[in-house]
Amino acid sequence: MLSREGRVPVDLVFGIPSEQPPTSYDDFFSNYGRTNEAGYCLVRQHLGKAAERMKRQYDVRVRPHEYHRGQWVLCCNPRRYQG
Repeated sequence: MLSREGRVPVDLVFGIPSEQPPTSYDDFFSNYGRTNEAGYCLVRQHLGKAAERMKRQYDVRVRPHEYHRGQWVLCCNPRRYQG
């Protein structure tokens, strides 16, 4: 708006990229592939940590059920409607 680049919060956190724009399509796509691979790797690591944390929280509340021979149990057998 005032003939200059705006400073947004993302730029303040990660900084403004100092690299020059690629000069050819080959350079662009090789750089694009490297950054995508690094991004996917980072996402996989975070998802793995989140899955471990969720499993740990789930396992805290789960109680194993042990059934003995001859013990009565309730069985859910819903009616099946034709059609």
